[in-house]
Amino acid sequence: MKCYYAPSEDAIGVCKCCGRGLSHEFAVDLGKGLACKGRCEEDVKALIGLVERNIAASVRADEILRRSAGTSIWSSVFSVITGSFFVGFGIYNGVETFTTGMGAIFVIYGIASLLRSRRFSQLVKR
Repeated sequence: MKCYYAPSEDAIGVCKCCGRGLSHEFAVDLGKGLACKGRCEEDVKALIGLVERNIAASVRADEILRRSAGTSIWSSVFSVITGSFFVGFGIYNGVETFTTGMGAIFVIYGIASLLRSRRFSQLVKR
């Protein structure tokens, strides 16, 4: 590949911003990428910063997702236990309509939420 700015010279790399071939004379090494001297330096610095911020955010996002999966499982278990309490209370006291129905809704919601939480936690572990 030849240099975009000096077509008679061989390129040593490619600008991270515009993709042009650069010879030693027209390249600026910014540590994590080359840039066209005087033309693309600021843009390449911005790109490098963006990539570094995304890498840092990705690590935090994974941690947040793992914690969210755990919280979701515990809230599902809480719904099942609460619903079971209402069902038992309703049957024991003979208030089978409202209290038992509300408890059954809690149990059904908790089980559905638990199944969804387990699938979510398996996705997060991958």
